[in-house]
This record gives sequence, structure tokens and C-alpha cells, in this order.
Amino acid sequence: YRPPTPLSEANFLGHLIFGLVDATVDTTVCKGKILMKNKKVLTLDEERIAARSRELAPKMWTRLQEL
Repeated sequence: YRPPTPLSEANFLGHLIFGLVDATVDTTVCKGKILMKNKKVLTLDEERIAARSRELAPKMWTRLQEL
């Protein structure tokens, strides 16, 4: 499980539940092109996107709390 947002006391339960669910997609095909095979995305840099997501998550949560 690679968390999309930083783990904190406030979101621990959500991470726990989401991380325990074993309903992941194995292979995805769109218009005849394999986009994901054996749970590995072939068309995007998952690590870079996940790192950026974790970087931006605290700012997003702050903005949501201000609403």
C-alpha cells in the first residue's frame, strides 16, 4: 500500500481501511492499448505522481478545513 497522502493521526483510520481492501485492478486496456499490466502502470511514472501527491496533500487538507 502506497498512501496517496501523508499518514497522520487524523486520517489513520481511512488509511487503514483503504490499505486493507484487496480489490485492486490487475490489468487495464483502453481502445486496445494496455495501460496497466500485472498491477504496473505502463504509461505513467507512478512514483513521481505519488511523490507529488504526498507533497501537495497537506496544502489540500488545509484548504478543505478553511471551507
